[in-house]
Amino acid sequence: MSALFLIFEVEKLLPGLLLLLVSTFVRTDSVALALPVLAVLWFTSRLEFWKAALLGLLSVLSVALINHFARDYGLAVLYYRNFSGTPRFPADMNLHMSVRVYVSGYVSGFRFGIRWMLVSPLLGFVLLGLVGLCRKSRRLLISAISTTCAVLHFLLLPNWEDRWFVIPYLSLALSSICVESTVPVSTSPSSLHPANIS
Repeated sequence: MSALFLIFEVEKLLPGLLLLLVSTFVRTDSVALALPVLAVLWFTSRLEFWKAALLGLLSVLSVALINHFARDYGLAVLYYRNFSGTPRFPADMNLHMSVRVYVSGYVSGFRFGIRWMLVSPLLGFVLLGLVGLCRKSRRLLISAISTTCAVLHFLLLPNWEDRWFVIPYLSLALSSICVESTVPVSTSPSSLHPANIS
């Protein structure tokens, strides 16, 4: 969230991007936020294409490097743990990811994830985001990016846990609060005179 604030609010591109890319070393799924941010920066001409592509590749390679040196068990075990059950000895399991296994696990996980999504606080935050949209909040870009991140995360791993979606929740709530005032305010000295106050 701090990286988004630095990049899009105070326009400190270098510190914001550094913080965003370093965040992948804290949580590797932060790459799902880094990629939409880089795409928006390129699309709005704040970053050249080759720089955005290079930083995107760097963030993806960082995740691969972390998974390699952390002796990660891979996507097969991740999907097994999310869709089938908790493996007792994951290092001894010989799981293979085929398209059929992936699709069947994904469909069941997607149904389960949708059910969890419906009982989560998501609807309340979506309504807050709609308030921000209707009132033309200045935070709409950050909300759109973080919502894209949530959608990417859910499409890659359709398992709903609210702790994974804190950034979209926060940005949707902020978009409903940080709006332009629609009430005209006059600060001229004559408007403050007691005779003009009814």
